[in-house]
Amino acid sequence: MPDSTSPVLYPFPEPATLLAPSPRYRELQAAAPVARIVFRDKGTAAWLATGHAAVRTVLTDARFSRAAATGPTVPRTGMGRLAAESIMGMDPPEHTRLRRLIGAAFARRRVETLRPRIRQLATDRAMELLASPFAVDLVAGFAVPIPIQVICEFLGVPHADRDLLHGWSEVLVSGWQRDREEVARAFDDLGAYFGELVAHKRRHPAADLLTELVNVYDNSDRLTTFELIRLATALVIVGHETCANQISMFTLALLRHPRQLDGLRTHLDLLPAAVEELLRFVPISGGAGALIRVATQDVELDGTTIGAGEAVIPAVSAANRDPHLFAQPDVLDLGRHGPSHFTFSAGFHACVGASLARIELQEALLALLTRIPETLHLAVPESELRCKPQLTLRSLEALPLAW
Repeated sequence: MPDSTSPVLYPFPEPATLLAPSPRYRELQAAAPVARIVFRDKGTAAWLATGHAAVRTVLTDARFSRAAATGPTVPRTGMGRLAAESIMGMDPPEHTRLRRLIGAAFARRRVETLRPRIRQLATDRAMELLASPFAVDLVAGFAVPIPIQVICEFLGVPHADRDLLHGWSEVLVSGWQRDREEVARAFDDLGAYFGELVAHKRRHPAADLLTELVNVYDNSDRLTTFELIRLATALVIVGHETCANQISMFTLALLRHPRQLDGLRTHLDLLPAAVEELLRFVPISGGAGALIRVATQDVELDGTTIGAGEAVIPAVSAANRDPHLFAQPDVLDLGRHGPSHFTFSAGFHACVGASLARIELQEALLALLTRIPETLHLAVPESELRCKPQLTLRSLEALPLAW
């Protein structure tokens, strides 16, 4: 059991199992739900919130600022420059202004009209997997192509550029260890790409979100060119990386729980609830899974005083398994009802694309459940599965499957 008064080194080593946060989070939930940490690479200090209530406060209380967390002295957990220069690193009223510009595009009713297209994409990909005479890689052949195509069609990115954008995106979701020059180059290349695409949309408007944003820029003073490019950059990265990872990790989780998988095949109407439980159960990262905040004044957080100017990490994956709130939190229960998870964050920084992501996850699982034979299984021992190195997201390099 950790000493609740002594700083602990962070980030924690990855756990032996791919489908659970580090056990250190559970230890901290019991001993110090708000704990002092020291980053391994720089020795800088921050706070780590692991309890559900504390994480909710950090995510929703305006005294915890994202804008203040983009300063040069604040530890960064990946995508630092994008956060500093985009809606991801803003507080109201700037954040509110930009979110309103894209909020209507991602409204539940509007994105629901995309379901037939997403279903067709998922079905087509599943049928391509079936046509293979050998074991298939679900990551490369299914999990990545669906969300990258969805967000590119939604934004208005040419089909031929999908792989190019995915390559830049993977560099930008890197962790602390990635070469800074490589990250800066990918960031600049992606910004330059969208700068050229914005100019193209102005000459050749189309029925897509990027054209809508160009029209906002041209006909009002609510958006600058810089903000437009950074919005597009953030949407393409966040709009596919997490969803792609979740499709493969959800599949692995279901294969690990064959009785739950069989029950879902029999009762497909449970898919929406099953996706919510999988979002809670499967860690999106080693535990942080959300961007750092900084207290703008002294704040009492679960009995601990966070001083003004101090950084706090809301450990979303840990909060999603808080035993104080979830019965048997380490059990996958597709029929679970109860408290909400924080995988899509909360408060004014709640994921604007959550409704679209839910549809993609539901339709991806539906295609796998209805198109792939019930003999679906891992084509390699699970011990051989590896996560991509240097990413802030827990992302499988490959998921070989056979049936």
